[in-house]
Amino acid sequence: MNRILREPRLQQQLSEASLNQAQKFSWAKTGAQTAAVLERFG
Repeated sequence: MNRILREPRLQQQLSEASLNQAQKFSWAKTGAQTAAVLERFG
């Protein structure tokens, strides 16, 4: 954490990486995957 606070470039890299990761998420996909698990094991 201290390194992140001290290094603006690292902050920027992590920020960009987190936004890229967040774009992979969707509620529709999560709902479909949850429904599939519930159907299989429910």
